[in-house]
Amino acid sequence: MGINVKQYEGHEVYPRDDAVLYDSIINQSGIIKGCEVTHLGANLLSVASGYGVIKGRLFEITEQTIYARLSENGTIQGRIKIRMELSNADLPIQIITEFADKLPDLEQDEECNYNGGNYEIELAQYSINEIALSGLEATAPQVDVLRGLKDLTSAFNSHAHDDRYFTEAEVTNLLKSKQDAATAINTSNIGQQSVKYASSAGGVTWGDVTGKPSAFPPANTGDYYAKSQNVSVATATWYTSANVTVPPGIYIVWVSAYAVGGSVRVGISGASGQWSQSSGGHELTQFMYYTKVESNTNLVSVVYPNYVMSDTIYSRIEALRIA
Repeated sequence: MGINVKQYEGHEVYPRDDAVLYDSIINQSGIIKGCEVTHLGANLLSVASGYGVIKGRLFEITEQTIYARLSENGTIQGRIKIRMELSNADLPIQIITEFADKLPDLEQDEECNYNGGNYEIELAQYSINEIALSGLEATAPQVDVLRGLKDLTSAFNSHAHDDRYFTEAEVTNLLKSKQDAATAINTSNIGQQSVKYASSAGGVTWGDVTGKPSAFPPANTGDYYAKSQNVSVATATWYTSANVTVPPGIYIVWVSAYAVGGSVRVGISGASGQWSQSSGGHELTQFMYYTKVESNTNLVSVVYPNYVMSDTIYSRIEALRIA
């Protein structure tokens, strides 16, 4: 088929499709939360747990210790970085260290989602000799998840419409509602006009303002909610699974599921009871979703086995408040 709708009933959406969409929205690669690098002594580094995104592909780091490679000849430059290799089916992403007299440029293939190329982001730089490292400096790019939406809004507001948007008859009808120039107030007759002033203006105390946050910015930005649940399945249909209740705000929601017996699709049910169906066709399937919650809402993950047999699906839902 020459053209295909990805988000359509019965069609399959793959991780590459999600990455292309999310990268076009976020348009950044870097750290979303955590992942700080600290020096434990000698050539030992600690990488904190956290989340990041590379070209629209979400990754998670669990806290770990890394031994930095030591120099073989005096003090030289070193770095710790994350490398994504989409052509490496066994190890598509890893944390590595390197050193050189002059560090090479990071490999950042902007077309990697299409050609299976490589993309790197740096976490920190340091100096390294034969026994230890020093001068650790954090260099990881931080992702502003709302920047892509702001860029879209700015582009929309700056768009200039032309005369093709209105016909001559439409313009004529609009002009009929304008005030006649003979009765309009202008610089010549403004001094002859009478103006009525309000005798007083009422005030509103700060305590009477409703809906205001208790802190600026709201203190609960960055709240994290998560839950795991196992679901017994017997037929190829949608099953409700792990769920979390969140207060009003803007969230990044991750849903993942693992089926031992076959492939599985996942999705999320939000405030209006609508299904936001994700990719499928794999034993391990993940789905990232942006949502704005107006009131306390139960976000429910849903799973769909792509086979018919009695089995257990392991599912998890996570929600990170960003605004």
